[in-house]
Amino acid sequence: MTRIHWSILLLVTVLLQRTFLGHLVAINDVAPDMLLVALAFYALRFGRIDGVIAGFLCGLLFDSLGTGIFGLSALTKSIAGFAFGSFTLKILQKHIWNFPLLIAVTVLLHDVIYQYVARFVEDVDLLTMIFRHTLPATVYTVLVGELVYLVVIRRTKG
Repeated sequence: MTRIHWSILLLVTVLLQRTFLGHLVAINDVAPDMLLVALAFYALRFGRIDGVIAGFLCGLLFDSLGTGIFGLSALTKSIAGFAFGSFTLKILQKHIWNFPLLIAVTVLLHDVIYQYVARFVEDVDLLTMIFRHTLPATVYTVLVGELVYLVVIRRTKG
């Protein structure tokens, strides 16, 4: 797939995540961050700089379609794009736990930064948000991300 195809995939993922997909697959108001999963594949393919740029643009679009602190998703998704882009698929394929571990650490980093900044505006306890939202969302995103990863790897090998 070319950059244009990947960019369209990221755009569609942002729109689906912000409109109805997030609500459709949510369990107790916790949904997987499919945008981070798509961003992971994009950044793994094209590297850190492209990952940061894609994360920033997707985060900015994500922020513009919703409520909350404008630019916060752009910041956190840029950081995630950098983290994902620091690795390659070849490194991640060496051990079955590498990809889920990368997704888990990056989603945790993304969500903790997001919740830390958001708590100043929304007056929410950080630890409560971490245990009620961040940890369950991380587990959910890792499970979905691993399923997508296995499908993509199987498709590219066979």
